Amino acid sequence: MIIDSFSFASVDRKERHIVKVNKIIINKEQQELDIVGVTLLSVEEAAKLSPEIRNIDDWWWLCSPGILQCEATLVSHEIVDYAGHDVDEANGVRPALQISNLGDSNLKEGDKFKWGDYTWTIISDQYALCDKCVALLPFREDSEAKDANVYEKSDIKKYLDQWYEDKKDNELLHQ
Repeated sequence: MIIDSFSFASVDRKERHIVKVNKIIINKEQQELDIVGVTLLSVEEAAKLSPEIRNIDDWWWLCSPGILQCEATLVSHEIVDYAGHDVDEANGVRPALQISNLGDSNLKEGDKFKWGDYTWTIISDQYALCDKCVALLPFREDSEAKDANVYEKSDIKKYLDQWYEDKKDNELLHQ
C-alpha cells in the first residue's frame, strides 16, 4: 500500500536549531513515523545487533573513531572492529534512519519496511537500519587531518546528509 509522505520543519528549543522532520505513513492504520535524519551506528549500537543483522557480506563504517586519528571503526562481516580501519580506504556506507516516535508506534525490533529502493529493519526504539550498503566510500579522504576520524567532520556525514535530502521525498511501503 503506497501512502503519501510529507516534510515540515520544527524548532528544537533545547538545541536551538531547525529540525526537518519527514513524516511518513507506513501502514493501513495510518501510522506515522517521524524521520528526523540519518546517521551511522556507533560501536556500542552495532555490538548490540544480532550477527545476522551485522553480516551483510560487506565491511561498513560506524561513526565511532578508531584508536588512531587516521582510523574509524567498522563492521567486518559480523565482527565489530573496535580498533578501526584507515579512514581513506573505501568501505560500505550503511545508514540508520533516526526516528523520533518509533517507541510510540506498534512496530517492534526486527520489523521491516521499504523506503525508496531499500529495505529497513527496526533495530531499536530510535533507529531503522538499512539492510545493505548504499555506497562504498572512504570515511575521510584526508587521513592526515587532526580530526580525520571524527564523524561530524567526515566525508561520509556530508554524503549521508545529501543522500537523505535526495531520498526523503520517496514513498514508504510497510511489509
